[in-house]
Amino acid sequence: MATKIDGAKEIFAKLEKEGEAHVVDSPEYWQNIKEINRRMEEFRRESRMKRQNSWIAASKFFITS
Repeated sequence: MATKIDGAKEIFAKLEKEGEAHVVDSPEYWQNIKEINRRMEEFRRESRMKRQNSWIAASKFFITS
């Protein structure tokens, strides 16, 4: 966890140095980040379900063969 925090601090320091820190402070930026995180979580959930369903289908196939 410490490496993620350190990495974030480095990114913010770089943005401040380049004069782009105001972008990270904007509500639109954080709204976009939340939307991206929501979509990523949805994708992960769907991927897990597809994997589960494929294992279930494969198991049924081998049992009935």
